[in-house]
Amino acid sequence: MHRSSRKRRRNRRDNDSRTSPGQRLNASSHTGISTLRALQPAADTLAAEHGILLRYTNLEAKLEPTMKGVMQQPGGTHADEIETSMMLYIDASSVDMTKAVRDYTPVPPSSVLRLTRQRGRAGTYSSTGIWGDPTFASATKGRMLVEALVAGILDDITQLRTAPLPARSNTPPQTQNTNRPANQPPVPQSPGIECTPGDFRDIRAVGEAFTSAWNQKDRAKVRLRSS
Repeated sequence: MHRSSRKRRRNRRDNDSRTSPGQRLNASSHTGISTLRALQPAADTLAAEHGILLRYTNLEAKLEPTMKGVMQQPGGTHADEIETSMMLYIDASSVDMTKAVRDYTPVPPSSVLRLTRQRGRAGTYSSTGIWGDPTFASATKGRMLVEALVAGILDDITQLRTAPLPARSNTPPQTQNTNRPANQPPVPQSPGIECTPGDFRDIRAVGEAFTSAWNQKDRAKVRLRSS
């Protein structure tokens, strides 16, 4: 943990040294449905504190027009018709369609999807890890979806090149930490130990991954997280 923490801090310092005011950054390859919640606060912070313009591709928005024309499943976003179709087009040899089954339980639009393989646990039960219906997937649909996404990414990059740079502000943006309850105090830091907020996130992620593996009764992952 100590070696990896030092390496992460060194990488962050290297990234800081390569990132200067007046730059434009694109994070198209780092987007998904869940990552959008983190990218917007990051863009706000870079703009206000460093005068850096960060743009990213909204995967859902770019795919929605094409999805409306090809999607047959009632809903889904995980290992579903859409994702499986894209993988069939990108690398069909990595897809085992004999395991494709419909596994879909609707959730309220405002809810955060959390799948679980254990009945009675918090979240949406899925015995397969699927949320949707990949039996409708095809490489033909995947080609249309991938080409639409690539076109959307290229359009984002084109707009980024000519977009005006943000004015640097002396007041950092107020961002809300949605991962920590409002009444939870900050993580204490021992004197003399250099531990950045990123390190704390990494440590918490290990704990969350262990808890998830334990709840799923996944012995292999529990052993991996414990080692």
